Amino acid sequence: MDPEADAEFIAAARADVPALVAEVRRLCEQLAKPCGSCHPCTNWTDETWHRANRKPPAVSAYDELLAEVKQLREQVATRA
Repeated sequence: MDPEADAEFIAAARADVPALVAEVRRLCEQLAKPCGSCHPCTNWTDETWHRANRKPPAVSAYDELLAEVKQLREQVATRA
């Protein structure tokens, strides 16, 4: 190991800490804002729920609904 190279690396890392802290603060502020305030939503599923003034179902409930839809599609396919 090269002590001089290690010292340079440590000095560079310490110099980057204020910039890193500032970026973390900026991102935390963005995440604290309501969804869609920083840019238009690109997730069409969530956007559909938001435009209808409804909240998306919980992930577990959503997974249950998807399983139910899949089961219904299979039943329809077997009857055809």
